[in-house]
Amino acid sequence: MPSATGIGADGIHRCPWAISAPEYQLYHDKEWGRPVGDGFRRAFAGFDPAAAAAFTDDDVARLLGDPGIVRHRGKILATIGNARATCGCGSFVGPTTVYAAMQSLGVVNDHLEGCHFRAACDDERRAFTRPR
Repeated sequence: MPSATGIGADGIHRCPWAISAPEYQLYHDKEWGRPVGDGFRRAFAGFDPAAAAAFTDDDVARLLGDPGIVRHRGKILATIGNARATCGCGSFVGPTTVYAAMQSLGVVNDHLEGCHFRAACDDERRAFTRPR
């Protein structure tokens, strides 16, 4: 295995940033670099920030009854708030932020060679069908 990876307490090679805290390891192992296409996308207008930013109290009530998502009022309101903040960003979002989003959403796979999870992310990306 290349020395650029780190070894977790469980003996598994990971990208080095993932071994500094248990929360990072969980995020790295289960989410980072994996494509997203679940019910959350459908529930929040295909992730169209302008559409989600316009959600009303009626939409919040609808989402609280949607079994395809985590039905937590605070998380729903945070998602709507994030959409509103995204719409207000203007030219603030630069290439570093966009690339980090591409990494986290599985558009690119930047798990290092030798990272135990690189192949799994590649497999998921190949099998992924973009929701319509």
